[in-house]
Amino acid sequence: MRLDRLLQMVIMLVNHRRIKAKELAEHFGVSVRTVYRDAETISLAGIPVVSFPGAHGGLGIADGFRLDRTAFSDNELASVMMALKSVAGTYTDVHNQAAQGKIQAIVTEKQADMLRIKTESVRVDPSPWGHTIRIKQDIELLKNAIERLRTVIFVYSGANGKTEGREVEPYTLVLKNHRWYLYAYCLLRDGFRFFKLARMKELKQGEASFIRRQVNLDDLPWEQQWQKPEQTVELVLRFPAELKTLAEDWFGVEQVMEERSACKRTIGETGGEASGRNGKEGGCASSTALAGSLLVHTALPENEWLYSYLLSFGPRMEVMEPARLRERIRSMAEQIVAVYSER
Repeated sequence: MRLDRLLQMVIMLVNHRRIKAKELAEHFGVSVRTVYRDAETISLAGIPVVSFPGAHGGLGIADGFRLDRTAFSDNELASVMMALKSVAGTYTDVHNQAAQGKIQAIVTEKQADMLRIKTESVRVDPSPWGHTIRIKQDIELLKNAIERLRTVIFVYSGANGKTEGREVEPYTLVLKNHRWYLYAYCLLRDGFRFFKLARMKELKQGEASFIRRQVNLDDLPWEQQWQKPEQTVELVLRFPAELKTLAEDWFGVEQVMEERSACKRTIGETGGEASGRNGKEGGCASSTALAGSLLVHTALPENEWLYSYLLSFGPRMEVMEPARLRERIRSMAEQIVAVYSER
């Protein structure tokens, strides 16, 4: 505890020209005598703390002394600071704030201006729109549980709307597609699962502790589970030509091709009227290709998320294959129309 206080005191003294001992005592909740004792300890460690007399006096670092910052270049410091500020927007972390203070403490006044300009040139804000206080509180609770190796208990709402109590061993928090998830070992399902924080209710830390299982998080295991072949479905989607840029953004340039050229390539490769994917003629997913329209070939996990995702494109996209999924989206769209048609 005292080591943390000494470190914070050094940062405060470096960032401020003078600080009265009484102010430091009130800040740390200790006596003035303890503050002077800490100042002496800091001086013995090689950072000269000096007591300046007078009305504008107080404790401060001796003039001309700077903390060593040779390990980082100006651009490297700016990159670190930029990352710290970006992460700070998603959840509160005292260690993040302390790290920013340390960086500010090891640069000169001139370098501080340049650091500010470089840091403010780019800001990454990964938090979703309308990021709530509850999500931040949940992140704090989960982060604490992960570090303490304690289980967490919550009620989870599945994609089908069914709620179920869960107790899990939390491993890591993941910010994916502007949403927070928890990757954890589910004691109910006896396996690793990916939980969306927005669907977790009555979250609390459990009494049980756990030993971390062997899992390489650098391999992004949740991605591997997402892309399991047995869970994915091959899709052919049609977009109007004017949405080419957006389609490429959504699915990647290599997945998007003009519908007419796609027909020619398939026919040319087979030497005739070859059947395409799922038996569609010419590989076009449709017998009547629309001039200039685009086809997207992709594979995605088939679940409630996929249905909602495809419907989110509205009339701008048409599911061509597989036929059963096309029928399901059509049926769901009709149900939506029926809901809004009722009086």
